[in-house]
Amino acid sequence: DVANNPYVFGIHVNSDTYSLPALKALQFHLDATGESTKKQPVRVVYRDRSEFFKSTCRSAIDAATLQGFDVTAIEFNPDGEEMPGVPNSQNVEFLEGLADQLCSADEGPNT
Repeated sequence: DVANNPYVFGIHVNSDTYSLPALKALQFHLDATGESTKKQPVRVVYRDRSEFFKSTCRSAIDAATLQGFDVTAIEFNPDGEEMPGVPNSQNVEFLEGLADQLCSADEGPNT
């Protein structure tokens, strides 16, 4: 009933290009400083329970890889429980651990 519900249908907007402007800006910066994409880390942590997050992050990973960036990704289950009774998505220690796995202090400030 259009009178009660003005939303006739919904569509999923393609999210495959969300990361492209950020990667392009990083590429411009590296070009301006004479640095190679091979030395620039790009790190991605993404949920395995949502096709939206999976496809969006997978596109970012693929685009960064094609551009020659140093790409590492971790997929995780947000509903899993590394700590009993606490979903991974709410477990700060677990999430910080994922970040630590990807972003080593040894890699410097650009990670």
